[in-house]
Amino acid sequence: MQHYSVQDGLAQRSVTGILQDRHGIMWISTWNGLDRFDGYTFRNYKGHPGDGSTLNNNRIIAIRENASGDIWCISHDERLYLFDTSREKFLDVLASHEQQSRQSNRISRIYTLPKGVTWAVCEGGHCFRIDESLYKAKKDEGVTFYRVFDQSLKGNSVMDIIEDADGDEWVFTTKGATLIGTKQIDSDFPFKYYLSHAGRIWLASPYNKLASYDPQSGQVTFRDIPYPLKHINFLQHWSEEEIVLGTNDGIVFYHPGREAFRKIDVSSPSHPSNFIGKIYRDRQGDIWICTKSPGVVRYEEKTGKCHYFPSLTKEHEYPDHIFHTFLHEDPQGQLWIAPQGGNLTYYDRKANQLKHYYTQPDDPSTRFAPFVREHCIDNQNNL
Repeated sequence: MQHYSVQDGLAQRSVTGILQDRHGIMWISTWNGLDRFDGYTFRNYKGHPGDGSTLNNNRIIAIRENASGDIWCISHDERLYLFDTSREKFLDVLASHEQQSRQSNRISRIYTLPKGVTWAVCEGGHCFRIDESLYKAKKDEGVTFYRVFDQSLKGNSVMDIIEDADGDEWVFTTKGATLIGTKQIDSDFPFKYYLSHAGRIWLASPYNKLASYDPQSGQVTFRDIPYPLKHINFLQHWSEEEIVLGTNDGIVFYHPGREAFRKIDVSSPSHPSNFIGKIYRDRQGDIWICTKSPGVVRYEEKTGKCHYFPSLTKEHEYPDHIFHTFLHEDPQGQLWIAPQGGNLTYYDRKANQLKHYYTQPDDPSTRFAPFVREHCIDNQNNL
């Protein structure tokens, strides 16, 4: 494990985002600009008074890489910038539109699509669709405004945006999905989750609904889930035969070929939550589950047994924080876990315990157990 701080060239200790681009370069957003790390040195990019930069606030709270390798940034004052990596320059993409409309926009989220299109979602529900190649070729072009008022957007609360295998764009709102492309959908049901599995398209709503979608007719066909669920948290591929739903009451698997459902419950007297936030299958075939209760659950599919591992962090240490949870098995087979209500830990298979990591195993003062804000898995599967 290697630790990088301001002494090593990091611009600021408060890191808000991290990603690795297609060239292997790490990009890190901080409260003092955007850092580029090539594995050896850090280089910082930010605005300085009088330098002509369009970046007015150096506190960057979110970053995403686009299809051409540039970096989208949202600043602390909720403005959107594109960092052109070839010119090493921040571009205020929406400046021209705001001058014409005489209205500023507060950006809450960005979605980058493989075809070179980025969607910027604003507070209030309206969106900007940005064709990046057109914008960079002809400045102030390629930016399209979407909103409910002119019916270019079905709803004013966007839940997700994806690009499918045909290059069509799906904008999922609380009033139905808006499609940009050749497909249509004959439903205004508020789907949020999209999955292409074994040649079929599956849609799920947060409100306990699962359906298949026919791209030829645009029709959806609902599947009756035989459990009294209230909420679906995710829809994922599980195997060639099954898809999986994380719900408010357990893990639900669906076998489309057999049209059969099955469910796993993970709650117990010591672990009362059955709310499934995240799941991860390790190389041993065990399923690790993050719920609303502090700690993590391991489910052995072969035996059907659940094992609960409580968080090592005391509740009073971080009373007001929203925990960033993740589970990751590194190239050496070590399972790293940031559990609900806890700091970074690892799983000791021999002892069957969660443990804190010590940079010097025999020295208790070297415990490395940070409160995790964000994580990134690089191209070599390192954490």
